[in-house]
Amino acid sequence: MIKSRDFSEEEYGTILRKGIELIQHGYFTGVNFIQSSNPLPKESIVIHYLHDSQRHIDYLRPKLFGSSSVVPRFTYYAFDTKYFDKLEFDKKYINALFFDENFNRISIKNAKIKRKNIFIGNLELDLLLQLNTVSLEDIVKNIISSNKLDLERWIDPVIIIRTKTTLPTLSGFVNSKYFVGLGRTNEEFYTILTDEIRARALMTYLNRLCKSNLKIGELNEKSIVFEVSQINEVFYNYMLDNIKKLRFLE
Repeated sequence: MIKSRDFSEEEYGTILRKGIELIQHGYFTGVNFIQSSNPLPKESIVIHYLHDSQRHIDYLRPKLFGSSSVVPRFTYYAFDTKYFDKLEFDKKYINALFFDENFNRISIKNAKIKRKNIFIGNLELDLLLQLNTVSLEDIVKNIISSNKLDLERWIDPVIIIRTKTTLPTLSGFVNSKYFVGLGRTNEEFYTILTDEIRARALMTYLNRLCKSNLKIGELNEKSIVFEVSQINEVFYNYMLDNIKKLRFLE
């Protein structure tokens, strides 16, 4: 887990707990927390790296246009059954936290036996690339090409194009998916929503939470942004396969 510098201990802990609760109720498949030594870009391409592949990072970064940074991401997410078949699985996830469908902690051994309805808490990496709409199509092609080299297979690559305005849909991407962010200058919690119903449900829940007596530090309705963005189809299909049935939180 990453220790926050910008959020209070109360805010950090409460946001992660609420994020887990929302995952369990089918609002989204994962919640992420990133931290940078520099201000985070407001519009960007967000890439979830192979979390332990320095070769992947070294290959990809020189092929991207514009400034980029690699930042740590602490994440909770639904663990697809095919991830258990990764080479050197035990080594890759030696420091990960595994949970059952009720988010009770289980061992990696029991997670491999159970396989289905598993969730994970892990420290991974994000690439943040300043958005360049002129070269966007070429950038995305270079990102995807890294999965076709003699590198470890990139299972379920995640590419998020975060924008404040809607851009034409790229080939192999799904548009009009909400990027939900709760950030400070150098840190941010974020997630992606699969559909409009979940977006409206989350907006309603967060507005009600911010107006309740449960005060979470300095957070309010204006702290949270919903931005229409686009994501690659592979990531979208992962979410559809692993998201729980939506159960509205009161």
